[in-house]
Amino acid sequence: MDGFKERLKRSIEFRLSVWLSSAILIVAIAGGAVSFSTAIDDANELQDETLQQMATLIAQQPALARGLIGMANTLTDSDAKLRVQLLPPGATASTPGRLPLRSDLTDGFQTVEANDESHRVLVKTLDGGARIAVSQSSSVRDEVARDNAIRTVLPMLVLIPILLVVVSALVRRMLKPVSILASEVEGR
Repeated sequence: MDGFKERLKRSIEFRLSVWLSSAILIVAIAGGAVSFSTAIDDANELQDETLQQMATLIAQQPALARGLIGMANTLTDSDAKLRVQLLPPGATASTPGRLPLRSDLTDGFQTVEANDESHRVLVKTLDGGARIAVSQSSSVRDEVARDNAIRTVLPMLVLIPILLVVVSALVRRMLKPVSILASEVEGR
C-alpha cells in the first residue's frame, strides 16, 4: 500500500505540475507573440514619425530647403539612415547618393523599390511647390523593429523557465501536508 500512496501522491504532483506548466507556457507564448507583434508595429510607427518630423522640419525651415537645393539635392544622415532629397520635376534622377525616385510619386507614405532594395518614403510638397522625399531603407527599419521586439520579449523568455521551476517547487510544498497526512494515517 505504501507504493500505491507514493505513486498517487506523485501522480497528483506530476499532473498538477504539468497542467500548471502547460497553462503558463500557453499564456507566455500567446503574450510573447502579441508583445512581439505590437513592438514591431510600434517601432515602425515611430520610424514613420521620424520621417514625418524630418519633412515637417524642412517644410518649416525654408533655409534648410534652399540649402538642400544647393547641396546637390540630397541630404543623408548616416546615424538615423535617413535620406532627404528633392524630387526633380522631370523623370528619375541618377545622381550618386540619390534614390532614383519617380517625380510623379504622390504625397504621403509609400514603400518604393529602388537600387534593388525596398525603401519607406514620405513625399511632401513644400509651400514654394518644391517636393521632397524623406526615405529610409526598409532593411534598416526592419532590423530596428526586430531588435526592439526582441528586447520586449527577452525578459519573458528569461523569466518563464524560472517561473516553471518555482511552480514545481510550490506544488511540492503545497502537497507536503497531504504527504504528512498520508504518513500519519499509515502509522495509525
